[in-house]
Formats: sequence, structure tokens, C-alpha cells
Amino acid sequence: MYGVDVKTHTTAEGIRAGLVKQLYTPVYWAATVRTMVTAGATQIVECGPGKVLTGLNRRVDKNRDLKMMALEDPLSLDDALAAAVTI
Repeated sequence: MYGVDVKTHTTAEGIRAGLVKQLYTPVYWAATVRTMVTAGATQIVECGPGKVLTGLNRRVDKNRDLKMMALEDPLSLDDALAAAVTI
């Protein structure tokens, strides 16, 4: 498969290689989200400016039980950490 997906990067070294590879090849994000959900993920956290991937995640998986959060700044990180304590 040409591109980057979660199935081929499951070790620390593989993840590092995948992060570099995503700079110059396609990223199969929808397939990655589906794989995470199938594997049992209940939360997806986006780190960085904006909420682009969080919006895409909602379109990829219509499961309303899947929690998604975008961490855009230190305050949103603080909110996420506080929420994680109560889960």
C-alpha cells in the first residue's frame, strides 16, 4: 500500500517512520480512524491548531458513543485532563 496508515506502524520505530513518511505520501486517515474504532477506541484526541481532523472523524464514524476532542491550546488541554479524571 502506498501511503501511511495505522496498520503498518505499530511499533515505536514504525510510528516514527510513519510520521516522516506522511510528509511526502498520502495519509489514509479514514482507514486509520476505522481501524482504531474496530480495535476498541472510545476516544480520539486531536492535538494542534484547529479541529479539521475532529470534523473528519465525525464524518468517518457516525458512532455517537465515540468521544472526540480537539486540543488547541493549554486551556483545552487542562479541560481534557480534568474530564479524563472523571471518566
